[in-house]
Amino acid sequence: MSDHRDRLQIGAFAELVGLSIPQLRRYDRLSLLAPAGRSSAGYRYYTTGQTGAARIIALLRSVDMPIADVRRVLQGADDAERQQILIDHRARLEARLNEVRCLLEAVDAISQEPTVNPPTDLSTWLHVMPRVPVS
Repeated sequence: MSDHRDRLQIGAFAELVGLSIPQLRRYDRLSLLAPAGRSSAGYRYYTTGQTGAARIIALLRSVDMPIADVRRVLQGADDAERQQILIDHRARLEARLNEVRCLLEAVDAISQEPTVNPPTDLSTWLHVMPRVPVS
């Protein structure tokens, strides 16, 4: 194990790697990035040797990659598996983007409607309904 000079308290480590303290605590709970140890008072500490993994987590989570996929990358996915993880994630993001585009079209259609009195008169909105995804 590294000496005490290599130890970083959670706040210093968070600042170094671009994650928040709550994120680091969450990743510890999820066994995604465990601290290198704990002080005698129970405080988490990390080492500079953990910065690479932490930065990978920060990068992948910044593009909204699911924790399960981040875990697979960290556990040593080979190049082909890593590429497939990224392809699959991109497909999920594309699907979400398409959903948002549909929502924007629906908002545009609704906003172009004349004022409806009363606003709860459904008959004046029915022609817009097929464009609105209902969840």
